[in-house]
Amino acid sequence: MSRIMNIRMLHFVWVILFFWSDSIASAQSLTSTSTYALSFQNQRKMVRAASGTLAMVYQKGSPATAGGGLVLAISRDNGQNWPETLSLVAVNNTFADVMMAPNNDIYVVHSKNGDSVSAGADVGFLKLQYQPLSDNWRVERSSVVYDANASTAGYNGVVMRDGASLWAAYRYRSGSEFSIVVKHSPDNGFTWNDAITADLPGPDADETAVFAHFGNRLALIYYHQNLDFKWRWRFDNDAPNLWQPSELIYHVTSALPSKSAYSVVVDNQERIHLVFNSNGIRHTQFDGILWQNPIVLADQLGTYPSLLTDGNRLWAVWERSVGSSQDQIESKEYHPETASWDLLPRRLSDPSEAIPSAAWCYSAFYNSLSNVTTAAGNTKSGDVKHAVTTKMIQDYDDAVYIGQPMPFDYLRAQLSVGGIGGAVTWEYWNGTVWVSFAPQSGAYNFAKSGSVQLWPNVATAPVDWQAASVGGSDFLYYVRARVTTPFSTPPVGTQLTSVKQNRTPTTLARDLSFNVLAWHQGMAAPYAIVVKQPAP
Repeated sequence: MSRIMNIRMLHFVWVILFFWSDSIASAQSLTSTSTYALSFQNQRKMVRAASGTLAMVYQKGSPATAGGGLVLAISRDNGQNWPETLSLVAVNNTFADVMMAPNNDIYVVHSKNGDSVSAGADVGFLKLQYQPLSDNWRVERSSVVYDANASTAGYNGVVMRDGASLWAAYRYRSGSEFSIVVKHSPDNGFTWNDAITADLPGPDADETAVFAHFGNRLALIYYHQNLDFKWRWRFDNDAPNLWQPSELIYHVTSALPSKSAYSVVVDNQERIHLVFNSNGIRHTQFDGILWQNPIVLADQLGTYPSLLTDGNRLWAVWERSVGSSQDQIESKEYHPETASWDLLPRRLSDPSEAIPSAAWCYSAFYNSLSNVTTAAGNTKSGDVKHAVTTKMIQDYDDAVYIGQPMPFDYLRAQLSVGGIGGAVTWEYWNGTVWVSFAPQSGAYNFAKSGSVQLWPNVATAPVDWQAASVGGSDFLYYVRARVTTPFSTPPVGTQLTSVKQNRTPTTLARDLSFNVLAWHQGMAAPYAIVVKQPAP
């Protein structure tokens, strides 16, 4: 095989294209074992104190496990490390929403028992008091927003502070009908009183809501049964029940895929921005008089949008599926001076998580390489195979190569035919020879579709791994899987990439640093929570 290698020096040029730089280090020190670990939902999860400390509320795991339940994690280095975790409440499968008061106290509204329609689901409230001397928080108050019973349920709650009052909204179920219920607390979360039912109860359509301030008005924006986005609003006064009648924002033509499918922010001009997922990512805004017709930001593969603003600029972030269990995080910026969005999205997930720059199938019998780069990058079934043998790999010394312009730590193999009876060894090029290694995730012999964690992370990749040219390709970092035991039934590939499952991005709702993003990563518990921040 050495005759097909041509090694040269490789130089890197890093280009910063975005406020989340491609040279960003991603921290994965937070993990969640929750059943609903992939459900960040449209609620807020992160806030930032005046000191710069970040706080995140998330479901760490079952309350039955040590340290499980709803927890608070903090980071004093802009998301790189999260050294302290505070247990908040022993609930399971919760959806939590957080906001910060001017004095840095944190308010949390959370559900209990997740999205189960067969059991009661409480909605609770927590006040986390800020401790300036330690730059930390403690649980000062816990109260009940809604106490469910066997025939009713409330979950997916959100919270907002309006003057001296607190507001909570949640999805309420009674029998087979659902609605959005708003509660009001005049005493900083001690007691919660009924305010309004946002609209008439109706059949299950994943109703959910968010709050937004625009000027001296408090808006409730919600996705209602019958596929409608609606809103109601009220002036800041002492009458919690005085809300304007509901108004239609937009009627979608197909149901939203989940409650994570929209996001709302307000800019300095008091314009309300809404992005939502309906056959792609769409944006509309309220200019103080009317809601505009939606603009399409991404095609139907874009899902789970989140919005971020620094008051003037606006960014939409979403996940984009590139294959089974493979999702990239992408973004576009809105330019208010031209009232337009970027034409092309920018990818925010790690640059090593990508469609392969080159992929090859090698036949030892014919001593020939077959270029399968396009086939490895798309989702067309059964096209990752050698042009002559029509097999991906089969006989002794057959091999499949995957190359990227930078070191990577992960591969996802989607197969149309699983291999039987064979075995491979995994190897990287050190500049002189191919070096065998045992993947961190264990043996993977293409018996079925699956993921290969090559090493724990990119930082632990072999230091002697060098770029190479295979078949005349650009100089890339290659790994190859070489057959050591022939296959009785050879595997045939559909897709080979280094793209991980990056899911449901969440941002700070309003943060002048406008630079922290989090999402879930992984296909099975425990899930990593990746936090991305600018390079120093």
